[in-house]
Amino acid sequence: MASVKRLLYDTLDDLEEGKLKRFKSFLREDGPIPASVLGKADATDTVDQMLDCLGPESAVKITLDILKKMNQNQLAKCLEDKHTEVVLSFGSEKKHTEGNPVADIGLRLPLYS
Repeated sequence: MASVKRLLYDTLDDLEEGKLKRFKSFLREDGPIPASVLGKADATDTVDQMLDCLGPESAVKITLDILKKMNQNQLAKCLEDKHTEVVLSFGSEKKHTEGNPVADIGLRLPLYS
């Protein structure tokens, strides 16, 4: 199962350099990440900053919003579908491990580790 972090890495890796620059421009407008932090950030650094500042669910949501603004609808759809799989898979894992103290500890770990 892919993590949210991996999904976001893969998504931004699919953007060419000019599109990544535009993505970061929208991110500066829409998110709490300062321009000074995003200025020279590559795709990996951008994802790391989004996760640190927004958390995994908000990072996915803002990524989807920005991709749609950029008319990157196919990429947005792919991210949305894969994210849904991760969420459903996580819910399924939780059902199979409820009542198991060792497994319950693992469920408290962030999805993007």
